Amino acid sequence: MSLLKRIGVVVVAIIMVLSIAGASAAFAVNGTVLDSDHLTDTFEEEGVYASVATEGQDRISDQLNTTLDERADEIPAGITLDFDSRAAAETALTEAYVDEEVSANVEQLLAYLNGDAEELALAVDLVPVKDSLGEYVANDTIAVDTVALANERGVNVTTAGVTVDSEMLVRLNENQEGYEQTRIQLRSQAVEGADVPVSIDANGSVVVDTETFLRNTEFEAERNGVTVDTAMLVRMNANATGYADARADIRSQGLAQEDVPIDVAEDGSIEVDTVDIAREANFSSDSQDVSIDDGMITRLNANQSGYDAVRVDVRRQAVEEFPVTLDENGEVVVDTVDIAQEQNVTADQDFTVDDGMIARLNANQSGYDAVRVDVRRQAVEEFPVTVDENGAVVVDTVDIVQELDFASATQRIDVTDDMIERLNEDSDGYAAVREEIRDQVREDLPSFATASQVDTALEEINAELKANATAQARDNYGEDVSEDTFDDIVALQNTTIDGLTDPDLEDYDTYATRRDGDESALAESFGRELDDGLREANEEMKATAADQIRTEYGDEDLENETVQNIIALQNTVIDGLTQPDLTDFDEYASQRDADEAALGDSFDRELDDGLLEANKEIKADAAEQARDRYGDSVSNETLDDIVGLQNTVIDGLTHPDLTDFDEYASQRDQNEVALERSLTAELEDRLREANEEIKAEAAEQVRSEYGDAVSNETLDDIVGLQNTVIDGLTHPDLDEYSEYASQRDDAEAALGDSFDQELTEKLSEAGTDVKADAAERIRNEYGDRVSEATLDDVVALQNTVIDGLTHPDLSYDGYASQRDDAEAALADSLATELRQRIDDRVDDRIELGNVTGEQADALNTARTGVGLLGTLTLVLPLVFLALIGVVYAITRSIHRTVATTGYSLLVAGIVGAAVGLIARAPVLDIVDTALESSEDELSGTGVGEAIRSIIESLFGALTMQSVVLAIVGVVLVAVVLADRRGHLEALKERARGS
Repeated sequence: MSLLKRIGVVVVAIIMVLSIAGASAAFAVNGTVLDSDHLTDTFEEEGVYASVATEGQDRISDQLNTTLDERADEIPAGITLDFDSRAAAETALTEAYVDEEVSANVEQLLAYLNGDAEELALAVDLVPVKDSLGEYVANDTIAVDTVALANERGVNVTTAGVTVDSEMLVRLNENQEGYEQTRIQLRSQAVEGADVPVSIDANGSVVVDTETFLRNTEFEAERNGVTVDTAMLVRMNANATGYADARADIRSQGLAQEDVPIDVAEDGSIEVDTVDIAREANFSSDSQDVSIDDGMITRLNANQSGYDAVRVDVRRQAVEEFPVTLDENGEVVVDTVDIAQEQNVTADQDFTVDDGMIARLNANQSGYDAVRVDVRRQAVEEFPVTVDENGAVVVDTVDIVQELDFASATQRIDVTDDMIERLNEDSDGYAAVREEIRDQVREDLPSFATASQVDTALEEINAELKANATAQARDNYGEDVSEDTFDDIVALQNTTIDGLTDPDLEDYDTYATRRDGDESALAESFGRELDDGLREANEEMKATAADQIRTEYGDEDLENETVQNIIALQNTVIDGLTQPDLTDFDEYASQRDADEAALGDSFDRELDDGLLEANKEIKADAAEQARDRYGDSVSNETLDDIVGLQNTVIDGLTHPDLTDFDEYASQRDQNEVALERSLTAELEDRLREANEEIKAEAAEQVRSEYGDAVSNETLDDIVGLQNTVIDGLTHPDLDEYSEYASQRDDAEAALGDSFDQELTEKLSEAGTDVKADAAERIRNEYGDRVSEATLDDVVALQNTVIDGLTHPDLSYDGYASQRDDAEAALADSLATELRQRIDDRVDDRIELGNVTGEQADALNTARTGVGLLGTLTLVLPLVFLALIGVVYAITRSIHRTVATTGYSLLVAGIVGAAVGLIARAPVLDIVDTALESSEDELSGTGVGEAIRSIIESLFGALTMQSVVLAIVGVVLVAVVLADRRGHLEALKERARGS
């Protein structure tokens, strides 16, 4: 392409840059500064509408307050202008209203600048604001407070004993319930003025309430130990339950004087509790060591199980000193082991029997045999014999012979224990020992001595040893064994000596046979001697045991039969221990069980006899205690009934034959009924006497308290009511609450009727006085401030309130209707005046007028500029498009045309973005400087912030559009470059193929 064309393309490209950049700027201005929606939205976002509305509301509120303050001093107190100036201003001048007016004026301004309007006419329409304020005033803004009006007029004065206060006036005007309650309160005040404790019912009628009457009398009287006070009188009049409780209380007081532990039931009847009665006495027997505590008394009277348990407990206490126990049925149980372990019967014997042996002896055959063998073994401990597991004596030759001192018998041979053992082991040991003996003998003979000479020497030694062994045996056993046993010991010793030294007794079997025979003979003699010794010990032990038993139990008042049965059982145990012939446990156990049964029977009989004796002793002592405790407070008949009940309890505790709880309970219940009857009779006599005395005292108190306040007829009715109450409390025959309540209600009605007429007269007088006083006060205070009609309305409203308080026939609906009419008339007149004053002080429209002078010139210049900007917005994009065609015409190349367009957009975008980013801060500084001069006027309005926001949005839009232009330019340039390098050939091929 020629140089001239290239220069032409460059020039055209520069113009393209300028045109598209100018178009972007024009679009940014039109989309921000000259867009009404954007402007109004910015004003709203920056709070311009809200601040303008707030400022306008402040001005309207101040103006309204001034108007209202002027009027407030002129109207009567109690009639208030319930007018919230701020709320009224907020209702009239809303942010939406400001938005609407500002939007209209912005559109008018833009229309003028764009040439759509010939004149600039800016104005604010205030008619909607005035209409809204008028509607607000008419909407119940004037409140007539009847209560405050009545208070201000001095209704709360005391007239004829009746006081009307603020609280009463409030409740009177609240609702029907408050109205009725206030009228009742007023009637109550009139009654209170008479100083009589009566009340007013829901209909305003006088009601005599016995409970209220009693609370105000502060009555209290005491007769015969019975105290009647106000609290008790009030409680008995509450309901049937309170009536029964109060009568029961009175009866309890009467019974308290008798010092008897009894209760009064809910129905007022006397209840005797055997447990309480019995606990007052001390049931014990020194002779039988029996004591009864409160817990036992309680369990005895609970049920069959407790009854049986307590009776068994008493019987156990009676046998506590004896080695017997009771089973769960109270029968004596004898345990031989316990009996036997109480005595020490082996103190003088060569053997001892401990508690464990007694227990094992009585356990079973095995234990029985083991203990008997143990006793026999102890009996032969001093002898060189043993007892086998069957109790038979066992003789061991070695043990017998080793007891001998062979050295003292001869010096010619040395016989050791080991030699004795080997001698009796077997034939080899026997031969070896004999040979050792011969060697010892041969050593003492000449070396040439013959066997015959050795035998002779052995025979001599044999004789020496036997003589010496017999002497030793005599020393060791002579006094402790019989001659037969001694001979058997000597025979066994001699046989052993023969086995050691008899030259002719060479055969072991011969020796062993002879030795075994001697052992058997000795065992038999030792056995006989052991049995004889045990029989002798048996008799000695029985005598010792009998002495011990008589000493231990003879002074315990046990009968001789029981003592003998204990001795018999003890003797059976001793036989089991030492009787040689009583080897069978079953035979022993049979005899023991028979002795136990006999002892149990005798103990049972003796226990029963002892408890019968204790029964009499406890009864006598308990009767004496009862007479000491109750003799001065109850009659003899009642005292006998108390003693009778105690005796039944004592029989239940100690009488052997009274085993059935039902039988005991039946007798106990009969005694309780008898005691209740006697106590009831005494109580009723005491209450009748107290009734008459309390009535007399009560009548005197009533006449003293009310005599000056009421007529004699009313006074008699009061006394009649008082007497009815006292009868209900103390008269024995007035049991039914309904009968009492009927008499009481009749007395209340009579007393109420006498007060009702007096109350009506008092209230009528009070109403007339209060009306006259209130009307006079109103006319004196506001006669020169309001019209006569308004003054009459105020007086009419005041009289309506007084009628509501005191008129007997005025219902709440009638009162409320009259009151509401008076309030409405007064409110209407004041509201009309207030609306007129507002209308007079506020214009319908604010005209901003025409702009003149320099401002007019500036406005015309701005209008011309805006028109030009609108033209550029349309023309510049068309110029840009035309220039694209010029480039194509010059280059005749789509690539060059697209590339030139892309570069133009890229340069325009970069320039626009740079301007948007770089120029923003300086421009905003200029705006801020300009706004500072109007800071006082614009502060808090949000206008300055809105202007800044509009400028920022302008530069923001310019920057964004420029970025978009640059991106489009980059894309176009990139496409051209890619195509030139062949990167788009594949895409083109696909396009051609499709």
